[in-house]
Amino acid sequence: MLMPTAVDMLLTLVTSLFENMGQLVDAGLKVEVYGDGWDELDCAHPENIIDGQGVNSETCLKKISEAKISLNVMPWFKDGAHDRVFNTLLNGALLLSDDSIYLREILKDGGNCILYNLENIEQMPERIKALLADEEKMQRMIDKGYEMARSAHTWAHRADFLSDLIEDGVMDEMFG
Repeated sequence: MLMPTAVDMLLTLVTSLFENMGQLVDAGLKVEVYGDGWDELDCAHPENIIDGQGVNSETCLKKISEAKISLNVMPWFKDGAHDRVFNTLLNGALLLSDDSIYLREILKDGGNCILYNLENIEQMPERIKALLADEEKMQRMIDKGYEMARSAHTWAHRADFLSDLIEDGVMDEMFG
């Protein structure tokens, strides 16, 4: 079920987002942002930025759960993921994220999320508008993302994985 919200998106990361943000707000999307420095964004339509200021991690998770779409930009995680990816999926928002080798292995662009890269970033606003106009399709994607994350990408799954590494002696081999 879509959570009602007055904004089109929730933006959860401050660093290296200006290009992405400019694309979105200049395309007419209202974007709620958290963190410092958004007043420095040079864009044609700053009226589309809703500045939520800085928030703690718990509030960030609450805001993700209230959002329709959550934008994630990964700070140099080109073969991995950030916990925002899974927090978004598990909190019922549609994940919009730059891709990585790992994310392309576990996610399906257009199936359970929207992935983009610098080569197709200009398509991002139109893809978002199309999904916002088709709430049933967006909800199907959200549901698929939630199920994928719930089945394999919770903190309990990570704890089990680390426990197995410890039991198998892999941690001793790695860290002596």
